[in-house]
Amino acid sequence: MSEKQGILVVAERRDTKLAQVTLESLTRARELEEAFGGPVAVAVAAAETAPLVAEAARYGAKKAYVAQSEELAVFRPGPMTDAALAAIAAADPALVLFANSADGREMASQCATRLSVGLLGDATALEVKDGRLVVTHPCFGGSLIAEKEATASPALVTVRANVFDRQEAPAEAEVVPLVVDFTPSGLLARILAVVEENPGMVSLEEAQIIVSGGRGLGAPENFSLIHQLAEALGAAVGASRAAVDAGWKPHQYQVGQTGKTVSPSSTLPAAFPGPSSTGRGCRRPTISWPSTRIPKPLFSPSPTSGWWGTSSPSFPRSRSWSASAKPRRGGAMQTRALLGNVPLWAEVAMYIGAGVALVILVTDLVRRVGMYRRGRPAFTSRTDKPLGRLYDLIGNGFLQKAVLEDRYAGLMHLLLFWGFVVLLIGTTILIFQIDLGLVFFQGSFYLVFSFFMEIAGLALLTGVLLAAWRRYVRRPAKLERRWDDHYALAILFVIGVTGFVLEGARILIDGFPSYERGASFAGFGVGKALSLLAERESFVAFHRWAWVVHMVLGVGFVGLVSYSKFLHTLASPANIFLRESRPKGAMTYVADVEEAERVGAGTVTDYAWPDLKDLDACMACGRCEEVCPATASGKPLNPKTIVLKSRTAMRALLNDDPDRPEDTPDLLDLIDDAEAWSCTTCRSCVEHCPVGINQLDKILELRRYLTNEGRLTGSAAKALESMGMRGNPWQLKQEDRLAWAQGLEMEVPVMADIQDPDAHPQGEEPTPVDYLFFVGCAGSYDPRSQKVSRALARLLTRAGVSFAVLGEEETCSCEAARRMGEEMLFQVGGLALKETIEQYRFGKILTQCPHCYNTLKNDYPQLGADWQVVHHTELLLELVAAGRLELPEDARLRVTYHDSCYLGRYNDIYEAPRELIARVDGLTLTEPARQGRDGFCCGGGGGRMWSEIKIGEPIEFLRARELAETGAQLVATACPFCKIMLDDGVKHEGLEGRVAVRDLAEILDGEIGLPGT
Repeated sequence: MSEKQGILVVAERRDTKLAQVTLESLTRARELEEAFGGPVAVAVAAAETAPLVAEAARYGAKKAYVAQSEELAVFRPGPMTDAALAAIAAADPALVLFANSADGREMASQCATRLSVGLLGDATALEVKDGRLVVTHPCFGGSLIAEKEATASPALVTVRANVFDRQEAPAEAEVVPLVVDFTPSGLLARILAVVEENPGMVSLEEAQIIVSGGRGLGAPENFSLIHQLAEALGAAVGASRAAVDAGWKPHQYQVGQTGKTVSPSSTLPAAFPGPSSTGRGCRRPTISWPSTRIPKPLFSPSPTSGWWGTSSPSFPRSRSWSASAKPRRGGAMQTRALLGNVPLWAEVAMYIGAGVALVILVTDLVRRVGMYRRGRPAFTSRTDKPLGRLYDLIGNGFLQKAVLEDRYAGLMHLLLFWGFVVLLIGTTILIFQIDLGLVFFQGSFYLVFSFFMEIAGLALLTGVLLAAWRRYVRRPAKLERRWDDHYALAILFVIGVTGFVLEGARILIDGFPSYERGASFAGFGVGKALSLLAERESFVAFHRWAWVVHMVLGVGFVGLVSYSKFLHTLASPANIFLRESRPKGAMTYVADVEEAERVGAGTVTDYAWPDLKDLDACMACGRCEEVCPATASGKPLNPKTIVLKSRTAMRALLNDDPDRPEDTPDLLDLIDDAEAWSCTTCRSCVEHCPVGINQLDKILELRRYLTNEGRLTGSAAKALESMGMRGNPWQLKQEDRLAWAQGLEMEVPVMADIQDPDAHPQGEEPTPVDYLFFVGCAGSYDPRSQKVSRALARLLTRAGVSFAVLGEEETCSCEAARRMGEEMLFQVGGLALKETIEQYRFGKILTQCPHCYNTLKNDYPQLGADWQVVHHTELLLELVAAGRLELPEDARLRVTYHDSCYLGRYNDIYEAPRELIARVDGLTLTEPARQGRDGFCCGGGGGRMWSEIKIGEPIEFLRARELAETGAQLVATACPFCKIMLDDGVKHEGLEGRVAVRDLAEILDGEIGLPGT
């Protein structure tokens, strides 16, 4: 301990009372009174001092050094420092205690400079060990504490608030008046001399003198003092970056190391509690205050801490820093400097780069929209029912409902999507404070914001790792291997990693603020790891360049969005919101088909504009590929490649002028005819696409073009010819339409007979029937399907249902013709059939064929029809539930049900067939691996019943094996095409005698035995 004795507490006041930290410091000073060999004194400076002296005496002050003046009515650094220095000179103490507040640090730092002694700040404990003063203070954001030993006197210490208990110990305080000359002198006098020589200006960039304030002012209203001084000096007012970030001053006031670069005649980095960086924001100052004089050190030098003193770090035992310390309350504002440590040139480059990137992005999107508009008009409105579309967008666009159907890929994509979205939102939020001057990025908002940004960053990186594992380790065949697939993962990974490294470096430089431990937990951990590599100061430049790298990556990412796989992040939500609202089973309508010069899509611009739009939405995820029966059976078709080839053609056109060269690839240069004809129109690709792409529409438009150009040949062409000439694709006679009814025990009513106007008295209307039974071509001509027609007629008769058939007046619905591309045949034949049907009176149309059911229900309204159409499974279930049909008993068979694509995916009828099976006593339903919405096609749809593509394995063989694997003895169907195809598959696989194929109508009619039984 030095020869000086006693402790002086420099008082702070709050209005007419002493500050709490002053009372706490007096309490601690009394505990050290004996060790310092003198009475505890207090320095009081105010316009009215008596109440303050009395309060100090109540807490044990035995002597009060009083400076009383109107100059001290409001805290101002100069007069308050002068009063504190006069008290120190009069008391000559060994220890001087200041509060670690904005005012206390201001006075302490100025006193240390004027006395040429060191200053120790932020003390949480004071002890005397072996005659030496040991001061404890936190470091690294509170994760460590250090003990420092004072070696010079007087020792100037700032004490943290709320760490000592306040205890009253009334005493008589001897008042020692101080005579203080508050006339400007020294530093202020020299400033005024500069002002006289260089009249100040108000522009920061041109001012000769700048009076600048920061967060040390304690509150934004204290800037009034800065304005008063600037007015007196004729100077400009500036503000630190921290003050600007806190919203105390607008951005234009900013000056400092990350703000405007200014050129004043004088810079005043004086009376700072630590090393000043203000000069970094100034160019070529001519005068610097104070001069090169460096304060004499208070502590002994050490290799690890320089002239600040020896340091012995240790982990705190608890939230308290020492046995006598209390847990910290309050503390620094919980926030961070935005764009801290970022050079001005980098900030300017960021804004310029972001602007250029946005221009590139918007320009390319405008070009793409122009490309879409070159397509044909949409068949239906894409903006009707906005609430339903919004619901779809939220469910499938934002919540990723469809994507999550593949659990691994869905989770991966969900993490990538929401990680990216939250980070984008977070970055956008910062713009409101940085550029719009709003103040909110602090306190609870900052903590919650930072926490969610951490979660988003980790989600993004986790999604990238899951994607990399899937792409490079698991390597499913359906995934593409293109440059932007690798680029997408690489750029997201590097952006995510550099973001956390950047945050860790920032937290390390900030000294690990305690509130960042929870709010920015990942960055905090990265910062701890970085601290093991080098000293804190080494990361200042690293942080700056890491920010530049991160910024370049982010800006580059935005600029390349529309040129990479990330285009789908914009196109996919738009595609979901604008998806087709027509019935799933309806094809697009060609108006005036007889006069149309071009039908279908032979070139990419023949697609409707929504078909062009959704080409850019494709992620090449392969969902359509893995559910396509044509792909699974080795046929040329892959619905994903149809989309990707179409996109290639579109982008080739997009990049060329209208007079593009002939060698620019177009649709039929890239897509082979066999690809279009391989499709079974099962609609599974459309149903499973997570972003609403309609692959089927594109294939059907290709078929329309090929058929119109005469490129459909073989048995499929003959089937179309037979539809036009004979009214059926089976090439059989029209007069054989009722041959299926021969041998029935009852007569099947025919509409022409029971509703013949000539058979009724004049003026009497024919009696309507409940159901017009539309038998269909398969039910009329195919022997296997004729059994279903007869079974259904018997069931209707037993249930007492009023029905009739068209008989020889019935012609093909032309459903297969339309899906094979013959639009004119569909419209001509459909209008003729519609005219035939509408001459009769009935309630509903009943059909056993899902293809007829779908086209009469969904396609014929385009021709002006307005009918209620019922599938036979729906009616049979209704009759069974009403008790109008008796069911077979004691069947004792295991049965599996094959979903018809046109009944299920086209019209969402999944449960009625299954419930019928469940109601038959003794039948046990065993589902195949692919069923319901995920059901696998029989291979007969889309005209494939009459096609001759022999590439690959027949689809019906695959499906027959899959159904047989269930162990079922009976395969239940609800479609004549399915029954025909699966029956062929069972025979080919050698399953006859073990597996029977029956329509549900046959099962209810009692036909449930195996062949030969």
